[in-house]
Amino acid sequence: MSKIISAMGAVNNAISNNEKLKFAKNNLNNELFQKIYKGYQKAKWSQLSLPIIFALVIIFELIFIPSQSVPNGYADFKTTLIIFEAVFFIIPIFPIWIVICDFTFGKDWRKYSKWYKKQTHPRELYRIFNIPENK
Repeated sequence: MSKIISAMGAVNNAISNNEKLKFAKNNLNNELFQKIYKGYQKAKWSQLSLPIIFALVIIFELIFIPSQSVPNGYADFKTTLIIFEAVFFIIPIFPIWIVICDFTFGKDWRKYSKWYKKQTHPRELYRIFNIPENK
């Protein structure tokens, strides 16, 4: 059930982001749209970089660290390492990484999203980004 809720949240987020980008493309000048779009891409790819790196590390560990049989039902080094990485790196670090990415790499996207929620006059958005309106 939680996977379904998570998937629905991801789909709703993607739809919302596409609506925001469509609004920016249709209503803002090209310079501001490009700045917002680049901010969106930076935020998205920076957030995805940590899971991609983690997956690559796990794949390399599965390939290059040999499995060994261990007596008495204890886990071998490979299993212990993978569980340790998942518990102590991904669970506490991934949410922090998402927030760091939003505030560093995705600053422009965050500014635009904040403005989009308020839906004030577009002049306010141009003022926020220090871009002349008539370009």
